[in-house]
Amino acid sequence: MKFLTLVLVAAAATAPVPSVEAIGLARQIMQAQHREALVRETFGKQLRAAMPICKSDAKCQADLDRAIANATREIAHEQAENVAQLLARKLTIAQMRTALKFYTSPEGQTFVAAQEGMTDELAQIGHASSVYAQRSISRNFCPSHPEVCVNDLGRHPATAPKS
Repeated sequence: MKFLTLVLVAAAATAPVPSVEAIGLARQIMQAQHREALVRETFGKQLRAAMPICKSDAKCQADLDRAIANATREIAHEQAENVAQLLARKLTIAQMRTALKFYTSPEGQTFVAAQEGMTDELAQIGHASSVYAQRSISRNFCPSHPEVCVNDLGRHPATAPKS
């Protein structure tokens, strides 16, 4: 195990470090794509759909909405930065300039606006995929490991008692 850890650390240490220019261009692409706002909106809707735990309690729902907003704001910023770092490592300066030129063009902004207009649908797709994956995992994993199939918000959908 120590050898594996050393190999992974060495591999990370030898990975190319993107230039300041590359990171700057990648961050500009994230801004032009409105990445943070899109993630906040879409992921927030996914979380609200996945966490119907407050029923008709308005204070509970307001508290949950605040918690989701705070979480998605942090996640969106971190995700945009992580994607920018990835782009800076994987794309050339010329490729990023071309992408930035597209995303800041009228056509590119039309593309971005179309994505922003699909947050409800994107959230539904993401939520449906998450529910499907949770149920599949629960069916195949939880019967032999019921002690780990309970989380802070209750049982996974496939193992929850039928009401």
